[in-house]
Amino acid sequence: MEVRIARKRGGSSSQRGMSKDQVCVLVARNRQKATYSKVVGKVRTVKSRLVEAICSKLSPSNVLCTDAWRAFMTCKGKRT
Repeated sequence: MEVRIARKRGGSSSQRGMSKDQVCVLVARNRQKATYSKVVGKVRTVKSRLVEAICSKLSPSNVLCTDAWRAFMTCKGKRT
């Protein structure tokens, strides 16, 4: 495992865009203020990891507010 020197106060990454310095964390919050978070992966997240992380947590009555990434559309048909 590679270790990098910590950046002070957030700082900026040495590379633009996605890099090995970044971790993708999925965070969801409901109206009762319960928060769910999960590390989905390093660098670029694949659809299968997203489905595994969030789709099982959704019910048909949930409203999913996301960005425009099409992978979230796969959760629409997999709600329990």
